[in-house]
Amino acid sequence: MTLKHIFIILVLQILIIPSTGFGDIGKPIKTGYDLYSRLSTMENPVNTEESIDTIFALGFVHGIIVTLHYANAILLISEMKIPDYKSYNIPFSRINFPEHLPIGQVSLIYLKWAKANPEKLNLPAHSCIIHSLRKFYENK
Repeated sequence: MTLKHIFIILVLQILIIPSTGFGDIGKPIKTGYDLYSRLSTMENPVNTEESIDTIFALGFVHGIIVTLHYANAILLISEMKIPDYKSYNIPFSRINFPEHLPIGQVSLIYLKWAKANPEKLNLPAHSCIIHSLRKFYENK
């Protein structure tokens, strides 16, 4: 399996496979609004059920960040090793975010982005996380 094949699998995992959260606990996390509603209770959880939903939402965010780290690494290797890398027209570019980015900080970045872009919360949750990180780290 080549780097190109691994990259395509990761991109498909992020962009195509529907995100449903974890197991049967709580409601599935499909849209940006689902994720926003669970993370917004992070500061002041009202009851245990909301706390569990928030924990699973943080796990969801963690999974996306781990996948993005792998995708960034593969893209970096591809840029260095494949002479005609640009000719592949890969529809995904690296996001310049720190290697050890705390999940809580990613969640706060997402919440800030979600409040500023409510019209985009109907997009899949993983896309919303990617949009928020791109926006936050685009000039850093």
